Amino acid sequence: MKKKNGKEQEAVEEARLWRKKLLQEEEPEQEELAYSFELEGRGLAKRYSILKREEGEEDSKKARKVEILRTVVLKTFDKAIKYCPDMLQFLMDKMLFLRELKNYEAMEEICQQMIEIDHQFFWAYFYLQEAYEGQGKAQEIIDTFYQAKELYAGLPEIYERAVRVFRHYEMYKEVKDILRQAKEAQVDSPYLMVKRLERMEE
Repeated sequence: MKKKNGKEQEAVEEARLWRKKLLQEEEPEQEELAYSFELEGRGLAKRYSILKREEGEEDSKKARKVEILRTVVLKTFDKAIKYCPDMLQFLMDKMLFLRELKNYEAMEEICQQMIEIDHQFFWAYFYLQEAYEGQGKAQEIIDTFYQAKELYAGLPEIYERAVRVFRHYEMYKEVKDILRQAKEAQVDSPYLMVKRLERMEE
């Protein structure tokens, strides 16, 4: 099967060429170097996603390629972060790739880093709650629900995760309360609608 790495490969090559030019300068800008690694990392991450979906190679051969590329993506994002450790954008890039890998423990760690940098950064709490759900940390999911909701109450996922926790522990009064909060915030989703109907039938 012909590999479809066109745009992703172009992004990687452009990033490397840009960095090569930067390194020829006497004192290259650290932030520009960081952005070159970010651009390269994003291109490599897209290539990783494509490779994971591709067919036509022996499983062992493909698995090896995927493993190598995964390592390269993470190291590339780490280089961007090394140059600008407080840049939320770079941390988000790495965190979203870890999310694709379902590495929830590492996701949690980066979300906590982002919160230390900016405790008002909603997306850090949004994805931290998801990381907690991936690890089965029930109380943390609920705590983060309220932290996220205080910053922005308009996304259904934060309510859905809280509802799933309370349903798991058969805490139906709490389920009803979360559904009420979603309704007050004018937030809805197919999942929330179904759970609201279930409560009405009981």
